[in-house]
Amino acid sequence: MIILQKFILILTFLVMGLPANAQDTLPPVINAPTYKHEPLAESLTLPDVKTYPRSDPERILLAHYKLSKTPPNINGFARQSPRVARAQDIDKAAMAISEYNRIENRFSLLNPEDPLVIKTTLQLDEYSSFQNLIAFDELNDKTYFKYPVYGENIGIVITDIEKFNRIKISKETADAMFKNLSSTNQITAEFIIVPKFADRKVPFTYEETDYWLMAATVAEFRLWASTDKENPILSWYYRDPNYKPKDKKGLKEKGRFTLPL
Repeated sequence: MIILQKFILILTFLVMGLPANAQDTLPPVINAPTYKHEPLAESLTLPDVKTYPRSDPERILLAHYKLSKTPPNINGFARQSPRVARAQDIDKAAMAISEYNRIENRFSLLNPEDPLVIKTTLQLDEYSSFQNLIAFDELNDKTYFKYPVYGENIGIVITDIEKFNRIKISKETADAMFKNLSSTNQITAEFIIVPKFADRKVPFTYEETDYWLMAATVAEFRLWASTDKENPILSWYYRDPNYKPKDKKGLKEKGRFTLPL
């Protein structure tokens, strides 16, 4: 019930104001947020963890349908598949059948509450060495992440994202992090989220585009700082106390997972 109430509240904020939105990056902040939380404490010891690939849009779309208990138009999805588009004309019909079977099987086996991975780029332009904290104004109660797929738009609303807009970080950790950053002072933020609620009764419309919203909570939040995308360096880490390692069954480590699209 708490998730649903907060989801409705966030939806109200989105309707009332210009939302920040993202798939890979976030736009500049128009108005700095009012901070509602104490800065989040950093991990005293960084664990030995691996980064994960982004959850592909198809999985996000299917999770939305399954969480909302709505039958998806799998036939329509299959016909819009990039694999069908790339196939030779003589093979398109057979490929559409193959894609229908693949998507239907994926949907039937999918647990909609398995974790999803979102990545975005944040700007490190508000660091206080006096207070030992970093502020990310992009992460506020109007932030959502959008995923266009198969003619639909899914918007993921992270209900507790604003608590990550200020994080504690020691001078030693900050010095090491900035040393590993590029000259643009941009850092990769990785959210491992758990979907909680989705609804397909009424879409959220913004600039004549309909978005089907899905609410999720943060299980883990990681900051990766490196100019080498293949070998990122973990700089900051948070795990929700209620998130257990067994919940990671839906995730695959980077290098061991092939996106279906």
